[in-house]
Amino acid sequence: MQILVVEDSSTLRAGMKTMIASLGHSAVFAKSGEEALQMVGSLSIDMIIMDIELPGLDGYETTMLFREALCDHWVPIIFVTGNSSDDSVLKAIDAGGDDYLVKPVSQTLLQAKIIAMQRIADMQANLHELNRKLSEQSETDPLTGLSNRRYFNLRAVDQFETARRMALSVAIMMMDIDQFKVYNDNYGHLQGDSCLQQVSRVLKSIVRRNTDLVARFGGEEFIIMLQDCDANGAQMIADEIMAAIDQAAIPHEYSAVSDHVTLSIGVCVIVPDRNLVELQDCIKIADEQLYKAKNRGRAQAVIEQSNKMKTTLIVSREPETIKSIGKVLTSKSIIITSSDQEECNEIITQVHPDIVICDVRPETGIVPDDLSLLMAPDRQSDFIVVELSSGAQKSYPDKSSLLSDSHILSI
Repeated sequence: MQILVVEDSSTLRAGMKTMIASLGHSAVFAKSGEEALQMVGSLSIDMIIMDIELPGLDGYETTMLFREALCDHWVPIIFVTGNSSDDSVLKAIDAGGDDYLVKPVSQTLLQAKIIAMQRIADMQANLHELNRKLSEQSETDPLTGLSNRRYFNLRAVDQFETARRMALSVAIMMMDIDQFKVYNDNYGHLQGDSCLQQVSRVLKSIVRRNTDLVARFGGEEFIIMLQDCDANGAQMIADEIMAAIDQAAIPHEYSAVSDHVTLSIGVCVIVPDRNLVELQDCIKIADEQLYKAKNRGRAQAVIEQSNKMKTTLIVSREPETIKSIGKVLTSKSIIITSSDQEECNEIITQVHPDIVICDVRPETGIVPDDLSLLMAPDRQSDFIVVELSSGAQKSYPDKSSLLSDSHILSI
């Protein structure tokens, strides 16, 4: 046991060092509360013996700061003082102390206090370990060692909200073992359990980032959540999983798909919007894609890129136009507005909005100079030209070739 002694007197420190050593423990010393607080962060301390009378912070203040710094980690603190009054003892306990010694300190009494505190510390450690194991059991599927459905739902909600705040793409992958009932019926449930374990090991070997989740969702069904993962990334992971399952070559001679175990995978890739899309919506979409994969012959992945919330740029110099269009679209789209030509061009080249709505009236309209960039083959934006007067397009003859492919919306 390592004991931190916070004591200003060199004579008392020497005496305490001798007593602690004779009891088979080691001691480190601090001359002030400030010095002691610095040491706690860098040393492994099992117990603290605290003098009340200290320069600067007294023992009461230092103890309260210790408790704040240690949070849920409990370290026994024994006060040492020449004042044995009831009020002094009560004040020490209220400050966060666990016991009390009166100077001059008796070695026998010190030994008794250390033994008692060690016993409590051991009980605390055992209780902490028991709680850790219980928590782990409540979060883990006992057969596969993967997270269970309950833990996935808890963690995934937090991850999904993080993705929503940061506008990150999320991929939800639902998968199950093709014709697993046939496997169980012919090989037996023990072999079926072994199959589930082998598939789980493959999934764990591929899904390795701390931000990613992989869990057994139920029966032979598994679920994966990949944060900051677009459709291409999801396809790569799905391909890697299926290739690894093929390489594992778990025999399944009764399968109508292959002579070894295969997986069907359904994937939903989405950037969560602010209002409409929830985690369960994405899981449902992934599940729908899983059934499509099965209906198409199994042993494949089907990916749905499902962004319900589009990014829409509204371009006009008239605030009322922006307000009226934005009011209609605000629950269905992430709205970006611009009333300045230079800003408009910058938004288009940097943000790449899904939809561009241009007010083309001569008096209030702006047609972005970089609209041609968005019309390139590698761009996927839709274009809606808001026409508020019959002669609008005639005012922009040099843009007519671009605008002719756009949708005309009269409001």
